Amino acid sequence: LNEGHFVNDPAKVETVTEQMPERLRELDEWGMAYSRTEDGEIDQRFFGAQSFRRTAFAGDHTGESMLNALVDRAQELSVPYRENVMITKLVSDGDAVHGAVGFDMDTGEFVLFNAGTVVLAAGGHAAIYNRHTSRDDENNGDGAALAYDAGASLMDMEFIQFHPTGMAVDEDDPEWEPWSGRLVTEAVRGEGGRLFNAEGERFMEHYSPDQMELDARDVVARAIAQEVAEGRGTENGGVFLDISHRDAEFIEERLPRMYERFDDLGVDMAEEPVEVAPTSHYGMGGVAVDDHGETDVDGLFAIGETMAGVHGANRLGGNSLAETVAYGVVAGERIADRADGPGTVPDDLRESLVEPHFRELRAMANNDGEHDVGAVLADLRELMWEHAGILRDEASLREGLDRLAAV
Repeated sequence: LNEGHFVNDPAKVETVTEQMPERLRELDEWGMAYSRTEDGEIDQRFFGAQSFRRTAFAGDHTGESMLNALVDRAQELSVPYRENVMITKLVSDGDAVHGAVGFDMDTGEFVLFNAGTVVLAAGGHAAIYNRHTSRDDENNGDGAALAYDAGASLMDMEFIQFHPTGMAVDEDDPEWEPWSGRLVTEAVRGEGGRLFNAEGERFMEHYSPDQMELDARDVVARAIAQEVAEGRGTENGGVFLDISHRDAEFIEERLPRMYERFDDLGVDMAEEPVEVAPTSHYGMGGVAVDDHGETDVDGLFAIGETMAGVHGANRLGGNSLAETVAYGVVAGERIADRADGPGTVPDDLRESLVEPHFRELRAMANNDGEHDVGAVLADLRELMWEHAGILRDEASLREGLDRLAAV
């Protein structure tokens, strides 16, 4: 609550904290490959703004390990699923949801799903900035847009978390350019990584002398942005993250993916620092839901980063994965209690909503529109970074709104 600047919904925070001990044990039972202490317990490490080692982890790829465990469990239970289908519209009359329209990217077919209940677990909107940690095809705000179009409410959309340490690279170098903005995990700082400006100064002493590099993400990100803005940044517009005081064996054991990534790019983290800069990482805002994840559209739920309320104005590291599994259970239990049938899209909505949308999709697939969607997205990302980034003021925000209207 404190690090979210008390914008959080206390009831949702309580839900996550109450859920997580059992969820951790459950994931362990399902085969999640946690890092372990010498006596076999789940290991924990420091993340930002923590007063003790709170964050359970699996090396430096906790999210991937959790996902693998959940996928394996779903397959054990024979849960049916469709891959590579992009949902483009929810079928809603504004009061209740009745299904969804999708595009099968493998076959090119349009798909109509009948559903009395829909759960949006579609990530957030952090990739609407041109430097971001996501793949380009995710976190573009799809979940929020689908919900809003269906009649649900959004909240706190202005609260974007800029992770302090994305990769700062020479964007004219074809080998490095694809890595621009990609995440350098907070675990590097959790394991002792230090931040230095281009003058060799460990600058966090000026911004957070007690917690230093392990203050909350918003504090560290603003500090880096300020150093760069005042001319103390590196050649590629960032600062240096240095863990070379740790030996290679330690780094390879505790941060295997980070060590491998930079080694492949010709940088030995045990010998030299890496350049980092803030990068858009997470949207604290999203779809407004009740304490069970349901929106004000009957049958429509949102969980994880798609929903709002848990993190307030700033998220603590590790809490996104916690929120995801906690609200997956909470929403799932509520849906089971509803005992909805499979649902059927009413004929009037098929005629007034589904068929016109299919025509829109066909026009887009045939490139029949007058606008280049990719170019529009690129313009949007550029203006968001310039006018709605880490350091904001009224004049810049108003200029950004004018540019957005022009787009």
